[in-house]
Amino acid sequence: MNELKEDFLTICDQLSQELGQPDPHFKIIESWDNDSWDFFGKAIALKAAELGIFQSILYQDSILYQSGFQLLNLDKINAKLEKWKHKAFRENTPQKRIQTGSFSVAGHDFQIFSSIHSVHNSKLILIFVIEKGAEISAEKWKEFVQLIENLGFALGGKKNIYEPLFTDISERFLHRVQNELIESGTGVLTHFYIQDLNKYFENMGMQKSFEILKAVHTLLQSHLKKDDSFIHVSPRSIFTFSPRCTSQIVLERFEDVFIQVHHLIIDYRMRFREVTSDSDLKQVWSELVLDRN
Repeated sequence: MNELKEDFLTICDQLSQELGQPDPHFKIIESWDNDSWDFFGKAIALKAAELGIFQSILYQDSILYQSGFQLLNLDKINAKLEKWKHKAFRENTPQKRIQTGSFSVAGHDFQIFSSIHSVHNSKLILIFVIEKGAEISAEKWKEFVQLIENLGFALGGKKNIYEPLFTDISERFLHRVQNELIESGTGVLTHFYIQDLNKYFENMGMQKSFEILKAVHTLLQSHLKKDDSFIHVSPRSIFTFSPRCTSQIVLERFEDVFIQVHHLIIDYRMRFREVTSDSDLKQVWSELVLDRN
């Protein structure tokens, strides 16, 4: 676990009392087994806390991820960013921190900063709150940016469209599948559910952990055809869609897939359903997710 500074923890206690909110960084640790707090979500939230960040928000077309206290009004942030994002990517330097405001809570003055990031063509905006006068060194900032850069995973088969790993983009993926079905008429939706790798991630650290996941999804992508779609939903769940395909074809394509990264052999389960343009894709998706158990 990262070491959090004593003065940061003191202010956290004061904010908890003033705002009536439990300290969110400890809550993350207690929620380790909750699917919404996977290894990477926990790691990036703790890295923010290590840097003295009391609230962080990562935004794309909406708020994708946020940790820390509820110091900023999320509805107002959403509205402002929707208007500002196009101008930001035209005029601001990627990864550069820009002060955008200040406020006071519980007798402490805080500053709001923002930065923009292009993660594998996925445009992200980071908003974060630190105590007024606090500094984040260039080296520590670079480490934090690297975490954000690593959170990009492919959506779209061999077409290399990227989205953040930690956001729920199933709606976008299913919309893509629905459009494919209008042309193809039929296809197969497949769920690969890999073994829990948290115990390995804890020992190997962030960079090596990302390398394992990227190696897994690269191996699976190598068995896809040009028109197939792919989404890495979470560290354990990967979905593919194969248009103009049958269950038998998909089974033959993947039944001999052996996942080995370095010396680590990774077990997985594969579940699939044939679908048509009349299928309830949300229902099929839910059934495949439930099948993981």
